[in-house]
Amino acid sequence: MNTPLDLLILGSGPAALALAAQSALRGLTVQLVAPTPEARWTQNFGSWSDELVGTPAEGCIEASWAAPSVFTPRRKEQILDRRYARVQTPRLQQKLRAACAEAGVGVERATAAAVTHDRSGATITLSDGCERRARLVVDATGSGSRLLQRQAGAAPGYQTAYGQLIRVTGHPWRCGEMVLMDWSTSAGGAGVDDEDGTPSFLYALPLGWDLLFVEETVLVRRPPVSHWELARRLDRRLERLGIQRVAVLEEEFCTIAMGGPLPRLDQRTVGFGAAAGLVHPASGYQLARTLALAPVLADALARGLSGADLDAAAASAWRSIWTPDRQRSWELYRFGMDVLCGLDRDATGRFFDGFFDLPQDRWTGFLSATDSPSDTARTMADLFARVDARTRWTLMGMGARQGASLIRAVVGA
Repeated sequence: MNTPLDLLILGSGPAALALAAQSALRGLTVQLVAPTPEARWTQNFGSWSDELVGTPAEGCIEASWAAPSVFTPRRKEQILDRRYARVQTPRLQQKLRAACAEAGVGVERATAAAVTHDRSGATITLSDGCERRARLVVDATGSGSRLLQRQAGAAPGYQTAYGQLIRVTGHPWRCGEMVLMDWSTSAGGAGVDDEDGTPSFLYALPLGWDLLFVEETVLVRRPPVSHWELARRLDRRLERLGIQRVAVLEEEFCTIAMGGPLPRLDQRTVGFGAAAGLVHPASGYQLARTLALAPVLADALARGLSGADLDAAAASAWRSIWTPDRQRSWELYRFGMDVLCGLDRDATGRFFDGFFDLPQDRWTGFLSATDSPSDTARTMADLFARVDARTRWTLMGMGARQGASLIRAVVGA
């Protein structure tokens, strides 16, 4: 009788490949299962450069900028002293695939339809009716996973973006400049918004004097704003900036679910990446955090699978991802997401005036999701003290609707 696999990992994105390679390096027998494991990744990944150090993406940086700019209607330009990087997606995919192959990870082209568990392991039923066995299953198929049970909770918000890689006749940015967020709406700026005031911002990465990646993004909203609307806004914004496209080389249509209910942490199927809720509820960032956690989860899986108790192995794996502190911080980040969902164009500008006016270690830790719950609450309290009275009343109203304990944490009472 064949010895069962230690791990079946569902998915073929960064989370699945990074975890598969790390787990195999720890002596586990691992197989990936995905409908199209050979498909080219089309996402564009940006990250703060320091967060990529020590991860597989560190050697896959296409370009970086030392001082990103943020524009708001009131403050105009604010320059951030933190290097930002664009990851070369094909290189990262190739690197992770090679790491999996070198570590002996198997790959099967198939779709998982169901998973059942027993004392000796798990059975994956594929869409064609065939079955595969392993001691544990990890679902890394993204936020739309249907195999993980979720905790009760509110619906997610959605970050939506429409982007283009374009060849242009020229652009207004000098060498080394980039735009992280342009919320501006004045005639002298580039901002646009729709009639109901739903705010969106420009994200612009100059890759040469005639090459740009530009993206129009709604940070978070319920329901999501359509890609058609964002494409319309991007056209208007580029026109106001005087940027003439020679050719559209690539398009990106991005929808990210943020801040939905976390998975149940008492289930035998383990989640990872977006399937495990690792998308930052207030910013949408995920890649750096997921890559950094892959070896942590692999360690927990290797320890757990050294014994016979598979329920204990799964519980240990979940605890390595969602420590009590991370769960408490997640609730605070989710509050931040709910705040942003409810802000109109003007209030959003005032919010980010205050946010990037915080000491750098405060906004850095918040965006990186590396702060303790107390540090996160202190950052939110500092922001509360810095914003104008109108925005402060908005925050208090939203906090009151979510319960007195949360508003006390936010204002530091």
